[in-house]
Amino acid sequence: MRSAVICIVFAFCFLFTSNLLSKNNVNTNIMLKVSDLKIDGHKNIKEREIRDVMQIKEGESYKSYILEYLIGSDEEIIKEFYRKKGYFNALVSVDMNYKKGDEVEVSVNIEEGECCKIVRVDIIGEMTDEERKRLWKQTDLDIGEEYSEDIVNASELDIFMYLAEQSYIYADVYTDV
Repeated sequence: MRSAVICIVFAFCFLFTSNLLSKNNVNTNIMLKVSDLKIDGHKNIKEREIRDVMQIKEGESYKSYILEYLIGSDEEIIKEFYRKKGYFNALVSVDMNYKKGDEVEVSVNIEEGECCKIVRVDIIGEMTDEERKRLWKQTDLDIGEEYSEDIVNASELDIFMYLAEQSYIYADVYTDV
């Protein structure tokens, strides 16, 4: 009798804790359909651009554990996307709300903050001021413009190619933001 009570208590504890450990108390193998994908708070970045970088797509179905993984992944992807556009302090949260049946709504909430501007560019190394001016002319950067990682990387490549054409084969060009 005593062992039967212990087995029942053990079984109850196992079922209770496994139910708690399962996030949102959902079977991880069920398919969930993203019936609605809402993006709020974007002011300076187009919604289409945000949707394009996301892995979760409206109307698609995912196993619940994959969808939960993609929610965390998309949150990081959107933060990185904003960082590359100069929004270093952007706050992003992605949440999932259950609707009827196997449908869920995914909500993306964004607080963009201010876009950083380029206030100074230092070209360092052993060179004359004239050489520094020639390198500056190779960039597409303007003081006061909004930061864009794409423009910074392109300018970095332009300087590298210019130096290679000038036979500086060991030149090292990098950006520190």
